[in-house]
Amino acid sequence: MVSSLILAIPNLLRTYNGDGGLIGDQSYLYVRLAEYVATNNQLPNYDQLSFQGRPFKYNPGWIFLLASLHSLVGLSISALSKILPVIFGVITI
Repeated sequence: MVSSLILAIPNLLRTYNGDGGLIGDQSYLYVRLAEYVATNNQLPNYDQLSFQGRPFKYNPGWIFLLASLHSLVGLSISALSKILPVIFGVITI
Protein backbone atom coordinates (compact mmCIF):
# COMPACT_ATOMS: atom_id res chain seq x y z
CA MET A 1 0.00 0.00 0.00
CA VAL A 2 2.72 2.47 0.96
CA SER A 3 4.84 1.50 -2.03
CA SER A 4 1.98 2.13 -4.46
CA LEU A 5 1.43 5.57 -2.94
CA ILE A 6 5.12 6.41 -3.23
CA LEU A 7 5.20 5.27 -6.84
CA ALA A 8 2.05 7.23 -7.67
CA ILE A 9 3.19 10.52 -6.11
CA PRO A 10 4.83 11.96 -9.29
CA ASN A 11 1.65 11.41 -11.31
CA LEU A 12 -0.54 12.73 -8.51
CA LEU A 13 1.55 15.90 -8.18
CA ARG A 14 1.49 16.50 -11.92
CA THR A 15 -2.28 16.08 -11.99
CA TYR A 16 -2.74 18.35 -8.95
CA ASN A 17 -0.62 21.09 -10.54
CA GLY A 18 -2.68 20.93 -13.72
CA ASP A 19 0.05 19.33 -15.81
CA GLY A 20 -1.40 16.14 -17.21
CA GLY A 21 1.79 15.40 -19.11
CA LEU A 22 3.82 12.25 -19.06
CA ILE A 23 7.14 11.88 -17.25
CA GLY A 24 10.18 11.87 -19.55
CA ASP A 25 10.70 12.41 -23.26
CA GLN A 26 10.55 8.76 -24.33
CA SER A 27 7.01 8.45 -22.95
CA TYR A 28 5.61 10.66 -25.69
CA LEU A 29 7.45 8.69 -28.36
CA TYR A 30 6.03 5.40 -27.11
CA VAL A 31 2.50 6.84 -26.79
CA ARG A 32 2.67 8.14 -30.36
CA LEU A 33 3.95 4.83 -31.71
CA ALA A 34 1.40 2.82 -29.68
CA GLU A 35 -1.39 4.99 -31.09
CA TYR A 36 -0.08 4.25 -34.58
CA VAL A 37 -0.05 0.50 -33.87
CA ALA A 38 -3.54 0.62 -32.33
CA THR A 39 -4.87 2.45 -35.39
CA ASN A 40 -3.04 0.56 -38.15
CA ASN A 41 -2.45 -2.87 -36.52
CA GLN A 42 1.22 -2.81 -37.55
CA LEU A 43 4.49 -1.13 -36.71
CA PRO A 44 5.61 1.69 -38.96
CA ASN A 45 8.55 1.00 -41.26
CA TYR A 46 9.68 4.61 -41.11
CA ASP A 47 9.25 7.15 -38.30
CA GLN A 48 8.75 10.53 -39.99
CA LEU A 49 8.50 12.53 -36.76
CA SER A 50 11.70 11.30 -35.15
CA PHE A 51 14.79 13.39 -35.88
CA GLN A 52 13.47 14.51 -39.29
CA GLY A 53 12.66 10.92 -40.20
CA ARG A 54 14.51 7.64 -39.83
CA PRO A 55 13.84 3.90 -40.13
CA PHE A 56 11.92 2.34 -37.25
CA LYS A 57 14.47 0.80 -34.85
CA TYR A 58 12.79 0.81 -31.46
CA ASN A 59 12.06 -2.06 -29.10
CA PRO A 60 8.41 -2.93 -29.81
CA GLY A 61 7.55 -4.56 -26.47
CA TRP A 62 6.21 -1.52 -24.61
CA ILE A 63 4.54 -0.25 -27.78
CA PHE A 64 2.66 -3.53 -28.31
CA LEU A 65 1.72 -3.76 -24.63
CA LEU A 66 0.21 -0.26 -24.64
CA ALA A 67 -1.63 -0.83 -27.92
CA SER A 68 -2.94 -4.26 -26.84
CA LEU A 69 -4.17 -3.10 -23.44
CA HIS A 70 -5.77 -0.07 -25.06
CA SER A 71 -7.74 -2.41 -27.32
CA LEU A 72 -8.65 -4.82 -24.49
CA VAL A 73 -9.41 -2.44 -21.63
CA GLY A 74 -10.47 0.70 -23.48
CA LEU A 75 -8.36 3.14 -21.48
CA SER A 76 -6.45 5.76 -23.41
CA ILE A 77 -2.84 4.98 -24.23
CA SER A 78 -1.75 8.08 -22.34
CA ALA A 79 -3.56 6.90 -19.20
CA LEU A 80 -2.05 3.43 -19.54
CA SER A 81 1.40 5.03 -19.78
CA LYS A 82 0.81 6.60 -16.38
CA ILE A 83 -0.84 3.62 -14.66
CA LEU A 84 1.27 0.68 -15.84
CA PRO A 85 4.63 1.84 -14.38
CA VAL A 86 2.97 2.14 -10.96
CA ILE A 87 1.41 -1.31 -11.28
CA PHE A 88 4.68 -2.90 -12.42
CA GLY A 89 6.55 -1.08 -9.64
CA VAL A 90 4.20 -2.47 -6.99
CA ILE A 91 4.47 -5.96 -8.46
CA THR A 92 8.27 -5.90 -8.30
CA ILE A 93 8.44 -4.77 -4.66
